[in-house]
Amino acid sequence: MDNKAKKLSLFTLVCIATGNVIGAGIITTTGLAIAVTGRSVWISYGLAVIFGFLWFFPTLAWNSIAKYTGGGFTHASATLSELWGGIYSLVWLPMFLMIGMLNMAFGLYASALVPAISAPIWSAIAGTLFFVLNLLGVKAMSRFQNPTTVFLLIVLIAFAVVGFFHLDANAFNFQAPDYFLNGGIGVFDGMMLLIYSTSGQALVTALSWNADKPRRNINLAITIATAIILVLYCSVSFVAGNVLPVEQVAGQPLTYVAKILFPGPLFLVFMIGGPIMALATSINASYSTMVAPALGAAMNGWLPKGIAKKNKHDVPWILYLIMYLISVLPILLNVGLSQLTSYCVMTMRTGAIIGLIGGYFIPTKFKAQWEKSKLHMPNWLYYCINTVALVTNVICMISNIRTLSGPVFAINLVIELVLAGYAVYRYKAKKTTESSALIDFEND
Repeated sequence: MDNKAKKLSLFTLVCIATGNVIGAGIITTTGLAIAVTGRSVWISYGLAVIFGFLWFFPTLAWNSIAKYTGGGFTHASATLSELWGGIYSLVWLPMFLMIGMLNMAFGLYASALVPAISAPIWSAIAGTLFFVLNLLGVKAMSRFQNPTTVFLLIVLIAFAVVGFFHLDANAFNFQAPDYFLNGGIGVFDGMMLLIYSTSGQALVTALSWNADKPRRNINLAITIATAIILVLYCSVSFVAGNVLPVEQVAGQPLTYVAKILFPGPLFLVFMIGGPIMALATSINASYSTMVAPALGAAMNGWLPKGIAKKNKHDVPWILYLIMYLISVLPILLNVGLSQLTSYCVMTMRTGAIIGLIGGYFIPTKFKAQWEKSKLHMPNWLYYCINTVALVTNVICMISNIRTLSGPVFAINLVIELVLAGYAVYRYKAKKTTESSALIDFEND
């Protein structure tokens, strides 16, 4: 991908990052957060976006000094060790189920619009179409991503703008009993519910090698996407929590309020442009962004090298096929969406924690590059930010584990230990190679 004409522009990177982060979460979890914090749900969302941004702070630092392929695998290999990179990439593999979750959620919303086709069939259709589209390369994927992300943003902005003309009388009355429901704990619990829908934009780092001016544009795309969701999520959740009485919208999806704001055919437009486009853009972007750690691992011997083989569109088609099969398997087995979600929780947090621990070594291990970075700051400040991010990540992981049943937690733990153990085996058997070839500190 050295041909400049083939590089992804900043606009495309912003669309990929934004489409990746705006998924089903804003539609489904806003009502759950209203149930624990009331009208102040928008404050919980604002905090969730800010702390979610801090979670990938060391990734931003790494992006500012290097162009690389392999995503989190390369980051962990360079900052910690080759072994930890291998552990990261293998423990990441259950995240392939995330595409299955998105497919299933898409099926539920699509079947609500067209009941003649069942949700599982809609899920399979969506999964297959986006798999085929992504086989044509990142440029083909972006041709779908750009206009649909813009359409998604227009619809959500319209929800917020129209909603501001239908606010309840107590919308700005911070002393109202249903504002700060459950006090500060309620705001915190709301943030914990919402924070997972605020950090998907960081996955665009997987496209560093494909991007135009990656050391500038990748971080810029993440920052712009974060600013977009900060304004958008706070506005949308403010409307969701302040148009109808709290007891009426608590626990309800965003579509409940949308039916009031968009009567008749306009609600159909909202459904297509809101939840369905949110899921479509997330599914579309997931192949190229989620595959990165596995691709880097395969290229360096942590997984069979044959699965990294690429087609004429520079796509690792065997890995994409594996991701596709994993994503449709839960549909065939009739696995519930909540059950599927529970098997991604520990994987997400484990990967994030490994990345944050690796982040501590950037200022010293890559001192010369860090001092030239546009993000360069005093080391004490960098370490403070990284520590806040790490602590909140650990808190979130503990909070999530507490929601899992004993058997589900045990299965999650066994899966992670088996995958990490396999990484150790590959390392000790000297079946792996160094990841340095995946990194370029000099050229954009």
